[in-house]
Amino acid sequence: MTDGLNTCTQPASSGSFGSLVDRPHGGVYWEIAPDGSPVCGKKQSYAIGFAVYGLSEYVRATGDPEALDEAAALFGSLEEHVWDAMQGGYVEALTRNWKPLEDMRLSEKDANTYFSMNTHLHLLEPYANLLRVWREDRVATAVRKLIHIHTDRLFDPQTGHLNLFFDARWQPQGRKVSYGHDIEASWLIDEAALVLGEPQVTTDVGPVVEALAAAAVEGLRPDGSLIYEYDPQTERIDADRHTGGYRPKLSSVFSICTNEPATRHSCGGATMHGSISGRTCSTAETVNGSGASAPTARSIVTTTRQDSGNAPITTAGCAWN
Repeated sequence: MTDGLNTCTQPASSGSFGSLVDRPHGGVYWEIAPDGSPVCGKKQSYAIGFAVYGLSEYVRATGDPEALDEAAALFGSLEEHVWDAMQGGYVEALTRNWKPLEDMRLSEKDANTYFSMNTHLHLLEPYANLLRVWREDRVATAVRKLIHIHTDRLFDPQTGHLNLFFDARWQPQGRKVSYGHDIEASWLIDEAALVLGEPQVTTDVGPVVEALAAAAVEGLRPDGSLIYEYDPQTERIDADRHTGGYRPKLSSVFSICTNEPATRHSCGGATMHGSISGRTCSTAETVNGSGASAPTARSIVTTTRQDSGNAPITTAGCAWN
């Protein structure tokens, strides 16, 4: 298997990836031309995070030390330039040479803010993956602080959701809900805590992981799909379905519910009935036994699912009431 993989791959510094790396300044370009020349040199933290993720996954598959060196260098650039120690977060984007940037948006539909949930989520994911192959104290420290950013800054205990955009003082800019990111975060926070391997951190994230999984159920539809966003301030529902948004989503619910592959949490405040992978899944109306209420699927159905009434939603063998 590894031989076949190696035959189809190239060293990390060659090919298209080598062209993406900004050798003079560090990081990766946002966009390159077909000939490999840079088109847009801004440093989007989200993009650099995914480069770290791809390289660290490649190291897991091949053990390539060159790829690990590349991943470590990108990690170093993020920590040196993107981490704002004063405000305790990772800046959304900077210029090619790491200076402040007027338009920091990831895409045209995003708010132009200093911090975002999406960037922090997709730094947590690659940092945890890098820690799998590079057990350095500074990587563990970064994973730990990103976990705390998710539980203490991004997570809104009043709603059970993640807030999406923030100014430089961590004040939320709007109250839009992204259901796919909620369930994705429940998976990635839990996974990062397990990779970190500190029992207290794993215990501490439990209530947040469960509450996010429960709150994400608001977006479920009768056919088992998940709508994109909801804005409680305008009551506008974006009912689009995005394939990319489902990447770890369903497995997130199932893992949290069944303790597979490694998580040890129940299903939060949502009451699930049924069996997945041979295990029965049911929970109380509390978060991790703490007595703190989480949003229940029953209340979610009645408040946000005008098109389906109070009928239970059945998906993949689980009925959400």
